Amino acid sequence: MQSDEIQTPLRFVVTVDTEADDAWLHPDAVNVTNIRQLDRFQDLCDKYDVVPTYLLAYECATRDEALATLIPLAEKRRCEIGHHLHVWTTPPFQNEGPNGVDLDWIQAFQFQLPDSLFAEKAEALRHAIENSFGHSPTSHRAGRWGIDQRTVDWLASAGFVVETSMRTAIRLRNFPPGVESSSQNGRHIAAAEYELHKNPYFWPVESPSPACRSIVEVPATVDVRNALASTLFVPYLRSKLPGEFFLFKVYRKFAGLNMLSPDPGYSPGELPRIIERAIRRGVTVINLMFHSSELALHCSPFTKTQQDVDSVWRHLEEAFNYCQVRGIASAGISDVARLACEHAESG
Repeated sequence: MQSDEIQTPLRFVVTVDTEADDAWLHPDAVNVTNIRQLDRFQDLCDKYDVVPTYLLAYECATRDEALATLIPLAEKRRCEIGHHLHVWTTPPFQNEGPNGVDLDWIQAFQFQLPDSLFAEKAEALRHAIENSFGHSPTSHRAGRWGIDQRTVDWLASAGFVVETSMRTAIRLRNFPPGVESSSQNGRHIAAAEYELHKNPYFWPVESPSPACRSIVEVPATVDVRNALASTLFVPYLRSKLPGEFFLFKVYRKFAGLNMLSPDPGYSPGELPRIIERAIRRGVTVINLMFHSSELALHCSPFTKTQQDVDSVWRHLEEAFNYCQVRGIASAGISDVARLACEHAESG
């Protein structure tokens, strides 16, 4: 365990990147048909006393066809509504395409944007959520996991309490040319590094004030089956020496590094096994993540067949049932972050 991790009572968090259909292969075709599946998903959550956090991209915070589903769910107070920044679907647009996308920033990481444009887009999404749901979000996940220090500073200044873009022992891959762990102006890109935290921790802001010195980071849960592999490989991988990407493949094979998500390629019962192994490793906040588009046929690269879709739903129910039987309470991610703060203060 990292020395600055916050120990909390065992909690189960479900974070859903709530976004347009197939943002991987068709990012410029912004349709939200997958959102219709969230009524069924919320029923599944309610059955097992799971409180999901829906992290909304701009289209899901503003389009009537998405809000027709999401607003009633939020009004029942059985979920949390959070902030998920896809910079290409969030205004203002520098080069607007016909479907309401910024053609200059298709699938860009938010750390790539100029400071003023990042702030405008991040605030536009925050305001859209506030306008549609009556309150400002307090949780955030960066689009494509592209978290950086600038984002954390903005989140703290905007009243957020929790961030959830880090993944234990996995770094951001598929960088655009020239992107390293810091940008040209020296801004730190946290997602570019191998992060070994597995539990919540405080992420300091760069220019703290008495009112806000940090926010809580809750990493997405990753199945690190071989902790020794992380201990041996990560120092070399962090050094950026030659052979990093080849070594990462070896590292991933030996360490495991499967995300806690309802991957159709997983065997039946795999998510309960990942959760149990995480608990044995000392994880106290189990953070299961997936994309809303994975719930619907032909809406993600992972759900090309009905068998894939059925597998996603089966994996989710297996995980929810396991946590209920084991007595692991579920909560929205902001409530878990507040709980972490209480335990840090009392400890």
